[in-house]
Amino acid sequence: MRDPLREFLPLDEDYQDAFDRFEYLLGLVHADLTHWEQEKGGCWRPVGCSVCRYGRFRHEGQPSEKIGAEIDVEAASWPLLKAGLFGGSLEQLKDSKAQFDRFLSQISLF
Repeated sequence: MRDPLREFLPLDEDYQDAFDRFEYLLGLVHADLTHWEQEKGGCWRPVGCSVCRYGRFRHEGQPSEKIGAEIDVEAASWPLLKAGLFGGSLEQLKDSKAQFDRFLSQISLF
């Protein structure tokens, strides 16, 4: 996917940040859409390369932190929430994010 997007994201660092963001958002939306499975004892969540890059511990600048800060500032105006994801509910978004972040923190890298 790198080459087709080079025109829009010429710097490798910008591309990596965008891809990490996409991977995190994919997992976050998946966590929300499969919430019922979590209540039944857990399920798989998609994770990406950023888990290996950032490890299990929170680091400033990792996608979960950046997106969390956006949600805190924008609240109900956050674009994916306004688009109708997470049932349009800020509370549901925050619950899904907490669930997904908890899942990521439990992944064994080695």
